[in-house]
Amino acid sequence: MHLGCRWGDRSSGRSTAVTPPGSDQPGTPGLREFIARLYEFYEPEQATRALTPDPRRHPPERFAGRDSTNPGNLILQYLAGLEYAFAPFHHIGPVWEPDDANFKPSRGLVALITYDEVNGGSNVNNNTLTALTTNKGLGVEFEYAAGDKRVMRRKPSSEPDVNFTETVDTVAHEFGHSFGLMDEYENSGGDDPNAPATSTNDVLGDNVSMLGFLRINPAPDRQIDVTKVKWFALPRMRHSARLVIDSAPGLGGIEIVIDKRYIAPWQKVAAQNPPAEVHLRNFHVSPQGIQLPLATGSAQVLTNLKIAHIEPELGTMTLDGPGLPPAPFPTFAAGSAVYVPLKDAAGQLLTVVEPAVRKHLTTPTPANRIPLNVDTDVLHPKHEVDNPRSIPDFKAPCKSSKLIGVYEGALDFAGGYYRPTGACKMRRSDDEDNDGEFCFVCKWLIVNRVDPGYHNILDAMFYPKAKKNG
Repeated sequence: MHLGCRWGDRSSGRSTAVTPPGSDQPGTPGLREFIARLYEFYEPEQATRALTPDPRRHPPERFAGRDSTNPGNLILQYLAGLEYAFAPFHHIGPVWEPDDANFKPSRGLVALITYDEVNGGSNVNNNTLTALTTNKGLGVEFEYAAGDKRVMRRKPSSEPDVNFTETVDTVAHEFGHSFGLMDEYENSGGDDPNAPATSTNDVLGDNVSMLGFLRINPAPDRQIDVTKVKWFALPRMRHSARLVIDSAPGLGGIEIVIDKRYIAPWQKVAAQNPPAEVHLRNFHVSPQGIQLPLATGSAQVLTNLKIAHIEPELGTMTLDGPGLPPAPFPTFAAGSAVYVPLKDAAGQLLTVVEPAVRKHLTTPTPANRIPLNVDTDVLHPKHEVDNPRSIPDFKAPCKSSKLIGVYEGALDFAGGYYRPTGACKMRRSDDEDNDGEFCFVCKWLIVNRVDPGYHNILDAMFYPKAKKNG
């Protein structure tokens, strides 16, 4: 592995050569631009503490840069060849081998941890490998080579002070990228100068949205339409289960199969009078692990279903009801979610955003169509948690920074990018004030990919709801 960078450690992105000017005399047209291009060679191509495969050991055809998947990378070749240690020695390596054309659940869940005292790390191979060091040192000591004052070499300490707690926190944050989550921290003030002023789609990760997509009026107006925020549609669930095989047509409905060990709660659901409303949501994830916005249409989500029949010993359920589309029925893939949605006292479906918060943010006044941050300064980066402003007749959770809504500041910039809560492991991996947790939205997205059968447990244990609001 290669920690940091040296002058000249860069590759050219130009497809054609730059023609030198005819003279090197000051004022010659094109001379200043040519010199600037020439000295680009000495500008670092990556962060000074990036940890990547050593370019001296990995030729360009094997490692084209950390933003490329690099299928021929020697590390990936090693992973692809792994076998289980015991007979019959199952070939397990392909589980981690990335495929840019197809979704693979374990893509990116590989960490390379190096024993080094200098703080360094990066996500490598297009979010397929996480590489980091075991310490947080910011300085490097050097000494002259023995007998030669012209050569300086790094002087490593005798024993680096390893901090495995921070290492685990950082690995968890970096693995978040493998689940389609983006960084939520701020290092620069203002908006990203390269962000589009308007956009017809939200192409960022699942936990970040951008002003150019949410903006209501033309720039420089900063009012946002929160109904377009993709995580606002995430449903809350009272009961949930994961389909273990693809759905199939049944007698008068859609037949699904869940793990029979978890069938008992669904027998109680089926026995309710009036029948409980059941929803079915297809497993819809891009090859890179992106889930949002949630797919819609009868081929992706069915609502207003009921359980018509259960075979407990097999784990099968047949779903019919008013929401069943005409045959032939769509197929819901293994990994899809069947669930009973949570509703409020009026029978309205609940999402991860509290109704009072949604109502406040959608009230058509300029004072409401803005992020929840009580600190509205976007000219300077902020590293602490953000707390929400007060909402009439609503009590925030004990740790108000956990309240789900829309907060400004993410992807390195204090302005122009938005995230779900005021605190999250994707904002600060070791945030002691919030136990270094992922926010509820990020937890929802991770659970939905791993096993949506845990949604009801996630909601019961971790949804940030204040008791006063009922």
